[in-house]
Amino acid sequence: MRILSQLYPLMSFRSVMKRDIFFGVFLTIFLLVFTPFGLSSFAYDRFYIIVGYGVTSYCMIALNDLAAYKLFPSTFHESTWTVGKQITWAFWHLFWLGGANLYLRSLGGHFP
Repeated sequence: MRILSQLYPLMSFRSVMKRDIFFGVFLTIFLLVFTPFGLSSFAYDRFYIIVGYGVTSYCMIALNDLAAYKLFPSTFHESTWTVGKQITWAFWHLFWLGGANLYLRSLGGHFP
């Protein structure tokens, strides 16, 4: 439990936004190259579906980071940022990424 309360380096807002762009581009390229999760079954619209996942993922992460850094500056301050907060923040991102991508997939009719 002591590890969770140790200080953890917090990235600057500018660095976080660059990381978010990198993540969206990386995810798109990864999905285009490896086509996991049954994406290879979509013959003609696979590119657009994959780009949709990349854009949706980027938007969710950037929106989370933008809102958090701007609305809660005292929480997102390096002097108070801990390992536990970083882990919680990563799970927050995963929750919203999963929800947004699930919603995108259901909009496309790929989920019953």
